[in-house]
Amino acid sequence: SHKSRPLTKELIKQADVILCMQDSHLERVLELDPGASEKARLLAEEEIPDPIGGDEELYRSVRDKICKALKDFVP
Repeated sequence: SHKSRPLTKELIKQADVILCMQDSHLERVLELDPGASEKARLLAEEEIPDPIGGDEELYRSVRDKICKALKDFVP
């Protein structure tokens, strides 16, 4: 039932942790709320590409990168 929605200052304030897939995502969070620097960070050291428009293999690759990064983030 989850649906994507535009990022807002209110959503940032409600979040405990904000995990970004790309540098540009993190920059946007901090543009909207510079005070979010304590809770916003990149999910992985290497950017994770947006799979929109890609094939099934790309979606699986992105899924695997996200799963690995989450395991590293939450032991």
